[in-house]
Amino acid sequence: MKHLKKFESFVYEGGPATAPTKPSTRPGTKPGAPTKPQRPVKPETPGIEKPEANPDPKAKAKDVAERFITEVNRKGESVKKYMKK
Repeated sequence: MKHLKKFESFVYEGGPATAPTKPSTRPGTKPGAPTKPQRPVKPETPGIEKPEANPDPKAKAKDVAERFITEVNRKGESVKKYMKK
């Protein structure tokens, strides 16, 4: 009898009979509504604070030049060899 009613509704209405929607397994969702997977929430970790870091100041051009000159002199070479002409 069930199939006969579906056949009659198909013939007279011109389209397939709508199937009943399955109840959702998630509470709070509407029947037939698409469900999206939810991202997990990252738990907050109390007590962990970002440590303060004071990096050493970067060397200036003058400091680099002085260090280069001392290293070249220590090896016994001439600084003029490395200068532009």
